[in-house]
Amino acid sequence: MYGSAEVAKMKADILIKGGHVVDPSQNLNAVTSVAISGNRIIPADSDIKATRTVDASGCYVFPGLIDFHTHLNHLGSGLGTNPDIMAASGVTSAVDAGSTGCLNFPLFLKETLERSILRLKAYLSVYSLGIGGGGFAEDFDPSRFDEKRISDTFSRYSDSLLGLKIRLSIPLAKSIEPLERMIEIAERLGTSVCVHTTNPPCSCGEIARVLRKGDIFCHVYHGKGATILDEAGNIYPEILEARKRGVIFDAAHGNNHFSNAICAKSLEHGFMPDVISTDMTGDKMFYGLRARSLPFVMSKFLSLGMPLYDVIRCVTDTPARLMKMGGRTGTLKPGALADVSVFRLEDREFPTIDYSGEKYTCTKMLVPQMTIIDGNIVFAQQDFSMIQ
Repeated sequence: MYGSAEVAKMKADILIKGGHVVDPSQNLNAVTSVAISGNRIIPADSDIKATRTVDASGCYVFPGLIDFHTHLNHLGSGLGTNPDIMAASGVTSAVDAGSTGCLNFPLFLKETLERSILRLKAYLSVYSLGIGGGGFAEDFDPSRFDEKRISDTFSRYSDSLLGLKIRLSIPLAKSIEPLERMIEIAERLGTSVCVHTTNPPCSCGEIARVLRKGDIFCHVYHGKGATILDEAGNIYPEILEARKRGVIFDAAHGNNHFSNAICAKSLEHGFMPDVISTDMTGDKMFYGLRARSLPFVMSKFLSLGMPLYDVIRCVTDTPARLMKMGGRTGTLKPGALADVSVFRLEDREFPTIDYSGEKYTCTKMLVPQMTIIDGNIVFAQQDFSMIQ
Protein backbone atom coordinates (compact mmCIF):
# COMPACT_ATOMS: atom_id res chain seq x y z
CA MET A 1 0.00 0.00 0.00
CA TYR A 2 2.92 2.32 0.70
CA GLY A 3 5.99 2.72 -1.55
CA SER A 4 9.52 3.22 -0.18
CA ALA A 5 9.60 6.90 -1.20
CA GLU A 6 6.24 7.49 0.46
CA VAL A 7 7.42 5.85 3.68
CA ALA A 8 10.61 7.93 3.67
CA LYS A 9 8.53 11.14 3.76
CA MET A 10 6.33 9.98 6.62
CA LYS A 11 6.67 11.12 10.19
CA ALA A 12 4.80 9.22 12.83
CA ASP A 13 2.70 11.00 15.41
CA ILE A 14 3.16 8.01 17.72
CA LEU A 15 5.78 5.25 17.51
CA ILE A 16 5.38 2.23 19.80
CA LYS A 17 8.75 0.51 20.14
CA GLY A 18 10.06 -2.64 21.77
CA GLY A 19 6.73 -4.38 22.35
CA HIS A 20 5.79 -7.94 21.46
CA VAL A 21 3.14 -7.46 18.76
CA VAL A 22 0.42 -10.10 18.43
CA ASP A 23 -1.81 -9.52 15.40
CA PRO A 24 -3.54 -12.66 14.08
CA SER A 25 -4.89 -10.74 11.07
CA GLN A 26 -1.30 -10.62 9.78
CA ASN A 27 -0.04 -13.87 11.33
CA LEU A 28 2.25 -11.58 13.34
CA ASN A 29 3.70 -12.69 16.67
CA ALA A 30 7.04 -10.94 17.22
CA VAL A 31 8.84 -8.01 18.81
CA THR A 32 8.46 -5.12 16.38
CA SER A 33 7.29 -1.50 16.18
CA VAL A 34 3.90 0.03 15.43
CA ALA A 35 3.66 3.52 13.92
CA ILE A 36 0.68 5.88 13.72
CA SER A 37 0.12 8.96 11.58
CA GLY A 38 -3.14 10.79 12.12
CA ASN A 39 -5.76 8.11 12.63
CA ARG A 40 -4.02 5.40 10.58
CA ILE A 41 -1.41 2.73 11.09
CA ILE A 42 1.62 3.36 8.85
CA PRO A 43 4.69 1.21 8.12
CA ALA A 44 7.16 1.32 11.01
CA ASP A 45 10.31 1.77 8.92
CA SER A 46 13.57 1.51 10.88
CA ASP A 47 14.43 5.16 10.11
CA ILE A 48 11.00 6.61 10.82
CA LYS A 49 10.86 9.72 13.01
CA ALA A 50 8.11 10.30 15.55
CA THR A 51 6.62 13.16 17.54
CA ARG A 52 5.98 10.85 20.48
CA THR A 53 7.68 7.55 21.19
CA VAL A 54 6.21 4.91 23.50
CA ASP A 55 8.55 2.38 25.11
CA ALA A 56 6.58 -0.87 25.19
CA SER A 57 9.51 -3.06 26.27
CA GLY A 58 8.25 -6.00 28.30
CA CYS A 59 4.70 -5.44 27.07
CA TYR A 60 2.40 -6.91 24.48
CA VAL A 61 0.93 -4.73 21.74
CA PHE A 62 -2.41 -5.81 20.28
CA PRO A 63 -4.91 -4.35 17.85
CA GLY A 64 -7.54 -2.50 19.86
CA LEU A 65 -9.69 -5.04 21.68
CA ILE A 66 -13.28 -5.66 20.58
CA ASP A 67 -15.92 -6.67 23.13
CA PHE A 68 -18.48 -8.35 20.88
CA HIS A 69 -21.25 -8.91 23.45
CA THR A 70 -22.15 -5.98 25.72
CA HIS A 71 -25.17 -4.03 26.93
CA LEU A 72 -24.67 -0.29 26.50
CA ASN A 73 -28.10 1.31 26.85
CA HIS A 74 -27.05 3.05 30.07
CA LEU A 75 -29.44 5.95 29.48
CA GLY A 76 -32.50 3.81 28.78
CA SER A 77 -32.37 0.60 30.83
CA GLY A 78 -31.41 -0.79 34.18
CA LEU A 79 -28.59 -2.88 32.70
CA GLY A 80 -26.48 -0.70 30.44
CA THR A 81 -22.92 0.49 30.97
CA ASN A 82 -21.32 3.61 29.50
CA PRO A 83 -19.15 2.30 26.64
CA ASP A 84 -16.47 5.00 26.99
CA ILE A 85 -15.46 3.59 30.37
CA MET A 86 -14.31 0.39 28.65
CA ALA A 87 -11.43 2.24 26.97
CA ALA A 88 -9.52 1.95 30.26
CA SER A 89 -9.51 -1.84 29.77
CA GLY A 90 -8.03 -1.72 26.26
CA VAL A 91 -11.39 -1.97 24.47
CA THR A 92 -11.68 0.22 21.37
CA SER A 93 -14.80 -1.28 19.74
CA ALA A 94 -17.89 -3.04 21.04
CA VAL A 95 -21.20 -4.56 20.00
CA ASP A 96 -24.45 -4.12 21.90
CA ALA A 97 -26.29 -7.45 22.06
CA GLY A 98 -29.93 -6.52 21.64
CA SER A 99 -30.44 -3.99 24.44
CA THR A 100 -33.00 -2.17 22.31
CA GLY A 101 -35.71 -3.09 19.82
CA CYS A 102 -37.29 -1.35 16.85
CA LEU A 103 -39.18 1.14 19.07
CA ASN A 104 -36.20 2.54 21.02
CA PHE A 105 -33.17 1.80 18.85
CA PRO A 106 -33.18 5.23 17.09
CA LEU A 107 -32.77 7.04 20.42
CA PHE A 108 -30.09 4.55 21.58
CA LEU A 109 -28.23 5.17 18.32
CA LYS A 110 -28.38 8.95 18.68
CA GLU A 111 -27.61 9.22 22.39
CA THR A 112 -25.06 6.41 22.83
CA LEU A 113 -23.73 4.68 19.72
CA GLU A 114 -23.02 7.86 17.76
CA ARG A 115 -21.56 9.78 20.73
CA SER A 116 -19.07 7.24 22.00
CA ILE A 117 -15.32 7.39 21.41
CA LEU A 118 -15.51 3.61 20.79
CA ARG A 119 -16.54 2.10 17.47
CA LEU A 120 -19.97 0.63 18.19
CA LYS A 121 -22.53 -1.52 16.41
CA ALA A 122 -25.56 -3.43 17.65
CA TYR A 123 -27.92 -6.35 17.32
CA LEU A 124 -31.59 -5.44 17.42
CA SER A 125 -33.81 -7.33 19.84
CA VAL A 126 -36.68 -9.06 18.07
CA TYR A 127 -38.78 -7.81 21.01
CA SER A 128 -39.76 -4.24 20.17
CA LEU A 129 -38.58 -2.69 23.47
CA GLY A 130 -35.41 -4.70 23.99
CA ILE A 131 -34.04 -5.42 27.47
CA GLY A 132 -35.40 -3.15 30.18
CA GLY A 133 -33.81 -4.62 33.27
CA GLY A 134 -35.13 -3.73 36.70
CA GLY A 135 -37.46 -6.72 36.70
CA PHE A 136 -38.95 -6.03 33.26
CA ALA A 137 -38.49 -9.00 30.91
CA GLU A 138 -38.93 -9.35 27.17
CA ASP A 139 -41.95 -11.00 25.57
CA PHE A 140 -40.84 -13.44 22.87
CA ASP A 141 -44.29 -14.53 21.77
CA PRO A 142 -43.77 -14.75 17.96
CA SER A 143 -47.18 -13.18 17.38
CA ARG A 144 -45.80 -9.97 18.87
CA PHE A 145 -42.80 -9.71 16.55
CA ASP A 146 -43.31 -6.51 14.54
CA GLU A 147 -41.69 -7.47 11.25
CA LYS A 148 -42.65 -4.25 9.48
CA ARG A 149 -41.05 -2.00 12.10
CA ILE A 150 -38.03 -4.31 12.31
CA SER A 151 -37.63 -4.14 8.54
CA ASP A 152 -37.98 -0.36 8.55
CA THR A 153 -35.33 -0.09 11.28
CA PHE A 154 -32.86 -2.19 9.30
CA SER A 155 -33.57 -0.18 6.17
CA ARG A 156 -32.80 3.11 7.92
CA TYR A 157 -29.90 2.04 10.11
CA SER A 158 -28.25 -0.83 8.25
CA ASP A 159 -24.74 0.55 8.81
CA SER A 160 -25.16 0.25 12.58
CA LEU A 161 -27.04 -3.06 12.82
CA LEU A 162 -25.51 -6.53 12.57
CA GLY A 163 -28.59 -8.70 13.00
CA LEU A 164 -31.45 -9.77 15.26
CA LYS A 165 -31.14 -10.98 18.87
CA ILE A 166 -33.27 -13.25 21.05
CA ARG A 167 -32.91 -14.63 24.56
CA LEU A 168 -34.05 -18.23 24.05
CA SER A 169 -34.23 -18.92 27.75
CA ILE A 170 -36.85 -20.29 30.13
CA PRO A 171 -39.19 -18.60 31.10
CA LEU A 172 -38.82 -16.02 28.30
CA ALA A 173 -39.27 -18.72 25.65
CA LYS A 174 -41.17 -21.99 26.01
CA SER A 175 -39.98 -23.67 22.79
CA ILE A 176 -37.66 -23.19 19.85
CA GLU A 177 -40.48 -21.57 17.86
CA PRO A 178 -39.50 -17.92 18.63
CA LEU A 179 -35.97 -18.58 17.32
CA GLU A 180 -37.30 -20.23 14.16
CA ARG A 181 -39.65 -17.29 13.58
CA MET A 182 -36.81 -14.80 14.10
CA ILE A 183 -34.63 -16.64 11.59
CA GLU A 184 -37.46 -16.45 9.04
CA ILE A 185 -37.53 -12.67 9.50
CA ALA A 186 -33.72 -12.51 9.29
CA GLU A 187 -33.79 -14.49 6.05
CA ARG A 188 -36.11 -11.94 4.49
CA LEU A 189 -33.90 -9.10 5.75
CA GLY A 190 -30.71 -10.80 4.58
CA THR A 191 -29.14 -10.55 8.02
CA SER A 192 -27.78 -12.78 10.79
CA VAL A 193 -29.07 -13.65 14.26
CA CYS A 194 -27.59 -13.86 17.74
CA VAL A 195 -29.17 -16.30 20.20
CA HIS A 196 -28.79 -16.37 23.98
CA THR A 197 -28.67 -20.07 24.89
CA THR A 198 -28.55 -20.21 28.71
CA ASN A 199 -31.25 -22.46 30.21
CA PRO A 200 -32.90 -23.08 26.82
CA PRO A 201 -36.38 -24.60 26.34
CA CYS A 202 -34.87 -27.22 24.02
CA SER A 203 -31.52 -28.93 23.54
CA CYS A 204 -28.49 -26.93 22.42
CA GLY A 205 -28.27 -29.38 19.52
CA GLU A 206 -31.72 -28.27 18.33
CA ILE A 207 -30.61 -24.64 18.50
CA ALA A 208 -27.41 -25.38 16.59
CA ARG A 209 -29.30 -27.25 13.84
CA VAL A 210 -31.33 -24.20 12.81
CA LEU A 211 -28.50 -21.67 12.87
CA ARG A 212 -26.82 -20.58 9.64
CA LYS A 213 -23.37 -19.47 8.62
CA GLY A 214 -22.54 -16.23 10.45
CA ASP A 215 -25.22 -16.66 13.12
CA ILE A 216 -24.03 -16.28 16.73
CA PHE A 217 -24.49 -19.00 19.36
CA CYS A 218 -23.66 -17.00 22.50
CA HIS A 219 -22.96 -18.14 26.07
CA VAL A 220 -21.53 -21.33 24.59
CA TYR A 221 -20.03 -22.51 27.92
CA HIS A 222 -23.08 -21.82 30.09
CA GLY A 223 -24.03 -24.38 32.73
CA LYS A 224 -27.77 -23.87 33.26
CA GLY A 225 -30.16 -26.44 31.84
CA ALA A 226 -29.23 -28.14 28.58
CA THR A 227 -25.60 -27.42 27.62
CA ILE A 228 -23.31 -28.23 24.67
CA LEU A 229 -22.09 -31.39 26.45
CA ASP A 230 -23.90 -34.73 26.65
CA GLU A 231 -24.06 -36.89 29.78
CA ALA A 232 -20.70 -38.47 28.93
CA GLY A 233 -19.05 -35.02 28.69
CA ASN A 234 -18.76 -35.03 24.91
CA ILE A 235 -19.75 -32.15 22.66
CA TYR A 236 -23.00 -32.83 20.85
CA PRO A 237 -22.42 -33.61 17.15
CA GLU A 238 -24.92 -30.92 16.13
CA ILE A 239 -22.62 -28.33 17.74
CA LEU A 240 -19.61 -29.62 15.82
CA GLU A 241 -21.58 -29.70 12.57
CA ALA A 242 -22.74 -26.12 13.15
CA ARG A 243 -19.15 -24.97 13.49
CA LYS A 244 -18.24 -26.70 10.23
CA ARG A 245 -20.90 -24.74 8.35
CA GLY A 246 -19.80 -21.41 9.86
CA VAL A 247 -21.92 -20.81 12.97
CA ILE A 248 -20.00 -18.55 15.39
CA PHE A 249 -19.58 -19.58 19.04
CA ASP A 250 -19.21 -16.70 21.49
CA ALA A 251 -18.14 -17.22 25.11
CA ALA A 252 -20.11 -14.14 26.31
CA HIS A 253 -19.08 -14.85 29.91
CA GLY A 254 -21.37 -12.62 31.96
CA ASN A 255 -22.30 -13.22 35.59
CA ASN A 256 -24.66 -16.12 34.90
CA HIS A 257 -23.58 -17.66 31.60
CA PHE A 258 -20.24 -19.38 32.17
CA SER A 259 -19.41 -22.74 33.75
CA ASN A 260 -15.80 -23.48 34.67
CA ALA A 261 -16.41 -27.21 34.19
CA ILE A 262 -18.18 -26.90 30.81
CA CYS A 263 -15.48 -24.61 29.47
CA ALA A 264 -12.57 -26.72 30.74
CA LYS A 265 -14.06 -29.91 29.27
CA SER A 266 -14.79 -28.17 25.95
CA LEU A 267 -11.22 -26.85 25.71
CA GLU A 268 -10.00 -30.34 26.53
CA HIS A 269 -11.91 -31.50 23.42
CA GLY A 270 -10.25 -28.71 21.42
CA PHE A 271 -13.50 -26.74 21.16
CA MET A 272 -12.26 -23.16 21.58
CA PRO A 273 -14.55 -20.13 21.24
CA ASP A 274 -14.60 -18.10 18.03
CA VAL A 275 -15.21 -14.98 20.09
CA ILE A 276 -14.45 -14.04 23.70
CA SER A 277 -16.68 -11.33 25.17
CA THR A 278 -17.98 -10.15 28.53
CA ASP A 279 -21.77 -9.67 28.28
CA MET A 280 -20.91 -6.43 30.08
CA THR A 281 -23.62 -4.60 32.04
CA GLY A 282 -23.44 -1.69 34.44
CA ASP A 283 -23.39 -3.87 37.55
CA LYS A 284 -20.30 -5.80 36.35
CA MET A 285 -17.99 -3.07 35.04
CA PHE A 286 -14.70 -3.27 36.99
CA TYR A 287 -16.53 -5.06 39.81
CA GLY A 288 -16.93 -8.61 41.08
CA LEU A 289 -15.15 -11.88 40.34
CA ARG A 290 -16.94 -13.02 37.18
CA ALA A 291 -16.68 -10.66 34.19
CA ARG A 292 -15.38 -7.30 35.39
CA SER A 293 -13.63 -6.43 32.11
CA LEU A 294 -12.63 -8.00 28.81
CA PRO A 295 -8.96 -8.47 29.90
CA PHE A 296 -10.27 -10.14 33.08
CA VAL A 297 -12.20 -12.69 31.00
CA MET A 298 -9.29 -13.11 28.57
CA SER A 299 -6.99 -13.81 31.52
CA LYS A 300 -9.31 -16.60 32.63
CA PHE A 301 -9.06 -18.27 29.21
CA LEU A 302 -5.27 -17.93 29.31
CA SER A 303 -5.24 -19.55 32.74
CA LEU A 304 -7.44 -22.38 31.44
CA GLY A 305 -4.71 -23.12 28.88
CA MET A 306 -5.89 -21.32 25.76
CA PRO A 307 -2.87 -19.92 23.83
CA LEU A 308 -2.44 -16.14 23.88
CA TYR A 309 -2.42 -15.93 20.07
CA ASP A 310 -5.83 -17.64 19.88
CA VAL A 311 -7.25 -15.49 22.68
CA ILE A 312 -6.20 -12.34 20.82
CA ARG A 313 -7.79 -13.59 17.58
CA CYS A 314 -11.07 -13.96 19.52
CA VAL A 315 -11.05 -10.28 20.57
CA THR A 316 -9.61 -8.67 17.42
CA ASP A 317 -9.63 -10.25 13.96
CA THR A 318 -12.73 -12.45 14.25
CA PRO A 319 -15.09 -9.88 15.85
CA ALA A 320 -13.81 -7.18 13.47
CA ARG A 321 -14.91 -9.31 10.52
CA LEU A 322 -18.26 -10.01 12.19
CA MET A 323 -18.70 -6.24 12.62
CA LYS A 324 -18.06 -5.90 8.86
CA MET A 325 -14.94 -3.91 9.69
CA GLY A 326 -12.29 -6.47 8.84
CA GLY A 327 -9.10 -4.77 7.60
CA ARG A 328 -10.19 -1.45 9.14
CA THR A 329 -10.00 -2.38 12.81
CA GLY A 330 -8.95 -5.48 14.73
CA THR A 331 -5.63 -5.27 12.86
CA LEU A 332 -2.35 -3.34 12.93
CA LYS A 333 -1.82 -3.59 9.20
CA PRO A 334 -0.67 -0.32 7.55
CA GLY A 335 -3.70 1.62 6.36
CA ALA A 336 -5.97 0.37 9.15
CA LEU A 337 -7.59 2.65 11.69
CA ALA A 338 -5.19 3.41 14.53
CA ASP A 339 -6.80 1.43 17.37
CA VAL A 340 -4.10 -0.11 19.59
CA SER A 341 -3.96 -1.70 23.05
CA VAL A 342 -0.81 -2.22 25.13
CA PHE A 343 -0.72 -4.75 27.98
CA ARG A 344 1.55 -6.39 30.47
CA LEU A 345 1.04 -10.13 30.96
CA GLU A 346 1.83 -11.00 34.56
CA ASP A 347 2.14 -14.31 36.39
CA ARG A 348 -0.24 -13.53 39.22
CA GLU A 349 -2.87 -15.51 41.06
CA PHE A 350 -6.33 -14.01 41.41
CA PRO A 351 -9.75 -15.55 42.14
CA THR A 352 -12.72 -15.86 39.81
CA ILE A 353 -16.07 -17.57 40.14
CA ASP A 354 -18.53 -18.94 37.60
CA TYR A 355 -22.33 -18.79 37.40
CA SER A 356 -22.73 -21.27 40.26
CA GLY A 357 -20.19 -19.65 42.56
CA GLU A 358 -17.57 -22.32 41.83
CA LYS A 359 -14.13 -20.81 42.34
CA TYR A 360 -11.28 -20.84 39.87
CA THR A 361 -7.86 -19.34 40.58
CA CYS A 362 -6.34 -17.70 37.53
CA THR A 363 -2.57 -17.64 37.13
CA LYS A 364 -2.23 -15.14 34.27
CA MET A 365 -3.33 -11.51 34.37
CA LEU A 366 -3.46 -9.09 31.44
CA VAL A 367 -2.96 -5.58 32.83
CA PRO A 368 -3.88 -2.62 30.55
CA GLN A 369 -1.11 -0.06 30.02
CA MET A 370 -2.32 2.14 27.16
CA THR A 371 -5.29 2.45 24.81
CA ILE A 372 -5.23 4.34 21.52
CA ILE A 373 -8.45 5.00 19.59
CA ASP A 374 -8.42 6.66 16.18
CA GLY A 375 -4.83 7.74 16.74
CA ASN A 376 -5.56 9.39 20.11
CA ILE A 377 -4.18 8.16 23.44
CA VAL A 378 -7.36 7.85 25.52
CA PHE A 379 -5.91 5.93 28.47
CA ALA A 380 -2.48 5.23 29.97
CA GLN A 381 -1.31 3.91 33.31
CA GLN A 382 0.40 6.67 35.28
CA ASP A 383 3.71 4.80 35.40
CA PHE A 384 3.69 3.59 31.78
CA SER A 385 6.86 4.72 30.00
CA MET A 386 6.66 7.37 27.27
CA ILE A 387 9.69 9.07 25.76
CA GLN A 388 8.76 12.61 24.68
